[in-house]
Amino acid sequence: MFILTACICFFVNCRTAMLGTVVAFMVYKAPDKVFKKLDTKSAVLFAVVLCAMFVFFSQIAKLPTVKYFITEVLRRDVTLTGRQ
Repeated sequence: MFILTACICFFVNCRTAMLGTVVAFMVYKAPDKVFKKLDTKSAVLFAVVLCAMFVFFSQIAKLPTVKYFITEVLRRDVTLTGRQ
């Protein structure tokens, strides 16, 4: 099932689903090792900092200069999801 899911993710070019599939496979194959790594204070701190960065950068993306750069120079959607 993992190989089938990975192939579908590859052909539809969905990196988010591919990452989720890999993480789910890792948890399935070695749950003790994965949860042991996630149970540390540094892992919790990393997750909190990462979430704070998402909030911070989402506010920066709303600035008019940054919006102009993303839409006109990079020719991308402001959400930067890759969707058209």
